[in-house]
Amino acid sequence: MSKMHRVVIYVTDLNGLEHTHESLKQELESLPCPEFVHVGEIKTTDIGEWHDEHPLNKIGANHEEYFK
Repeated sequence: MSKMHRVVIYVTDLNGLEHTHESLKQELESLPCPEFVHVGEIKTTDIGEWHDEHPLNKIGANHEEYFK
């Protein structure tokens, strides 16, 4: 039986590389077996200054909160 998986990932740019939507899409689609990878919607949001106590630097952080 064939299956399809929907995977939601969060890519945090801590080094200021400022990936574009297109560059992220290209990197993900160039993974092994790219014919089976389709990148859909990409959203970007500002998460403020990064520091050790940043809310996203915690286990179980609510990443989706930043996209409301």
